Amino acid sequence: MMPAFYQTFFAHLLTARQSLFLHLLVATLQTHKQLALGKLSQALPLPITADSRKRALQRFLTLDKLNIFEAWFPLVLYLVLTHFSKTTTLKLAIDRTDWWHYNVLTVALVWHRHALPLNWTLLDHPGNSNLEDQQLLLSPVLSLLSAYRVVVLGDREFCSVKLANWLRSRKAGFCLRLKISEYIRQQGADFRSLKSLELQPGMSMFLGGVRVTKNRKNKGFEPFNIACIWKRKIRNMQPGEGWYILTDRPKLHEALELYADRWGIEVWHKDVKSCGYHLEEVRVSQERMMRVLLLASIAWSAAMLNGLQLERIGVDKYTGRVQEKQRRLRRHSPFRVGQYAWHWAQAVLGLGDWLDNLIDTCRNKARDCRRGLRAARLMLSVT
Repeated sequence: MMPAFYQTFFAHLLTARQSLFLHLLVATLQTHKQLALGKLSQALPLPITADSRKRALQRFLTLDKLNIFEAWFPLVLYLVLTHFSKTTTLKLAIDRTDWWHYNVLTVALVWHRHALPLNWTLLDHPGNSNLEDQQLLLSPVLSLLSAYRVVVLGDREFCSVKLANWLRSRKAGFCLRLKISEYIRQQGADFRSLKSLELQPGMSMFLGGVRVTKNRKNKGFEPFNIACIWKRKIRNMQPGEGWYILTDRPKLHEALELYADRWGIEVWHKDVKSCGYHLEEVRVSQERMMRVLLLASIAWSAAMLNGLQLERIGVDKYTGRVQEKQRRLRRHSPFRVGQYAWHWAQAVLGLGDWLDNLIDTCRNKARDCRRGLRAARLMLSVT
């Protein structure tokens, strides 16, 4: 279930037993789609008692080497070098989500309309993150990707002008959505609120070289650009408000297209929660939660790579509805295809003689069924 590079990397990082246990964990997670330790340990195909399986999983999630810097950053660098050219601008989306008593701040790389998690932290306070939290999260990622051009995308929680200035000092681009209560000052004019721009549905505008501040009494920071848009009604759906994007991009369409890609990190949250691994059901300590997120990241990226490989060899249609009429985008993503492929192929080939007998009763479909069997064997060789 894990790509060859992953297996080689973890064989060097961990002991042989630990590496095999990790491989078994990822395979079980892809099949049963449950990160809750109780359910995951029950599904582990180990010939020991249920209590022993749970204790083995708990011990594994306390290994010191299972941390972001040693066990994840090398894989991230491999994926970026393999799938992104040096001329590509990497889009880093930053977001915060919370469930139960976890408050998780994450930065992820937008990838095929989804997002690859790069770094994450569990905040020790409820509510929004502050500038220090954001800098601690982004600093190692910007250092890791220093050979690439990057642009950071954030919603209104990350609209701090101080963050924009810090990103500018790190030679990183940014598209950060402003709150409508912010004040701006164009050259030769007084401060006024963004609300006074009177943006209406269907309108867009681009303001260059403006100063931005939360309080009109302040002088504001160095000049930025602001891209504004309020999308028109489409198919009886009208956005409730407009976007005001603080950016260093020189053109309106470029800033808006970049910011729209921020949605990839929302898809990542959906992938690991209800539509993937049910992360919201996990109840562990914060130390183990960091490793659970690492396990989710490894499994997600492995499924994504497998799905992309199945697309390349043309057998993805057996595990996902990849084409539908009147749909511009695929219904099932490479992540979903890769997640279900191994399980489907194992189930098909495991039926053996029973499936052969079924095919014999459907002579008009025999050729298609044989083709599907070949696809299943090919999937197992890839995944």
